[in-house]
Amino acid sequence: RRREVAASPGTNPHMKFLQSHQSRFGGVLVPHAERERSAERHEGANTAAHLPMMRVSSRHDFTCIRKLRDPALSPEDNLAAYGKDSTVPLQQVFTFEVTLAGNLPPGAAHLVPPAKLNAALQAAAQPLEGRILHKEVSDFRERVPSNENITMCLWERLGQALGDPYAAYLS
Repeated sequence: RRREVAASPGTNPHMKFLQSHQSRFGGVLVPHAERERSAERHEGANTAAHLPMMRVSSRHDFTCIRKLRDPALSPEDNLAAYGKDSTVPLQQVFTFEVTLAGNLPPGAAHLVPPAKLNAALQAAAQPLEGRILHKEVSDFRERVPSNENITMCLWERLGQALGDPYAAYLS
C-alpha cells in the first residue's frame, strides 16, 4: 500500500526532506538529486525554526442523541430551518479526529505523548457519550447541537484536557 503525503512539497520547506525519507517506507518517491539538495539544506540545522513540522493524529468515536432545534425559535420555525431533524431525536456515532502540529522539541521523543493525546480525546468526548445533547449537556441547552457546535464544544474541552504546553499545538 502506498502512502501519500497530504501537503504539496512547495508548501513546507521540510516536506521535500520528509518525502525523500518516506520513500524507504513505501511513500512518495523523490529523485535522488532532490534528496541530496534537501539533505544539504537541513544539514546542521539546530534552531527551532529549522526543525521539521510534525503532525500527530488520533481518532475517537462516541455516540450521542441530538435533536436539531433552536430554543429561541418556535416549533414551526425550527421545522422550516432543520426539517424533520427538529422533531425526531437522532442517535448518531461521531468520529472525533484531531491532528496536532508543531515543531518537535530537541531531544523529545514525541510531539505529544500518544497516551496523553488519547486520554485528552476521551476526556473531551466523555461528557457527550451516550447523552441526549439538547437535554442533558449544558453546552447545548441554549444552542443547536449541530456538527459545528459539537466540534466547537469538543475543541474547547480538548484544549482544557491537553493543558500546557500541548494545547498550543491545537492552533
